[in-house]
Amino acid sequence: MLKRTIITSVLCAIATGLLGSYFYFVGRLASERSAQEFCRGIKVVVLDSLDNSLISAAEVKERLEGWDFSGRCDDIDLYKIEMAVRSFGEVADAEVFRRDRNHIEIDLAQRTPTVRFIKNGTSHYADCNGYLFPVYHFTEVPVVTGFLPFDADPSYKGLLTGEKRDWMNGILSLTEFLSGNEYWRSVTQQIDIAENGDILLYLKSGSEIVIFGEATDIEDKFRKLEAYYRNIVPSGTGRKYSSVNLKIDNQIICK
Repeated sequence: MLKRTIITSVLCAIATGLLGSYFYFVGRLASERSAQEFCRGIKVVVLDSLDNSLISAAEVKERLEGWDFSGRCDDIDLYKIEMAVRSFGEVADAEVFRRDRNHIEIDLAQRTPTVRFIKNGTSHYADCNGYLFPVYHFTEVPVVTGFLPFDADPSYKGLLTGEKRDWMNGILSLTEFLSGNEYWRSVTQQIDIAENGDILLYLKSGSEIVIFGEATDIEDKFRKLEAYYRNIVPSGTGRKYSSVNLKIDNQIICK
């Protein structure tokens, strides 16, 4: 009986030791795994960096310096980070996700500027949808200056509304035409808005101011401008004019 009791006690001690060892190693493994899941950094991928250079991976990280990435990856709010990146004016779309246990990845695509506006020392791009955002890096697009019908502080980003949105759509139609026409794109130096709202074109050759009027009948107006340079300028009288008015249907008024 005593022998059986001793054997039972030994078996219980062994079982207890094994159980304690089990919990020790499980706890240690969980602790190590938890430590492994702490965030060790973020990776930013600008998907269209070869086509556009409005924002770099380094700039994205710099703008996110106020975010705490030192905790567990599971505890970091990826959605809030994604919304923050999407709020950058240059960013058209973004996705934030865990690349592995220890790193967070931010993939983003940039907006494509189609026109640049300059007013009162501030400069904004607009994309093909008319979304305005600040200029931090310059790229070659048509430039519009003068009496712009909107005021935007240097950090403004967003869409215009009402009549201003209609005006923007007209400007986008004009710049889209210029971008699609190699000749007129190459000879147009600047687009200016007069105080009365007329669009004025300054060309690289000649001193004439082209009074374009509103951004309507765009192709017809450029056909008239082509007729001016083809028929009037070669006659020797064209260079005596200071302005070429295309506003009137089927007419070219030179002064």
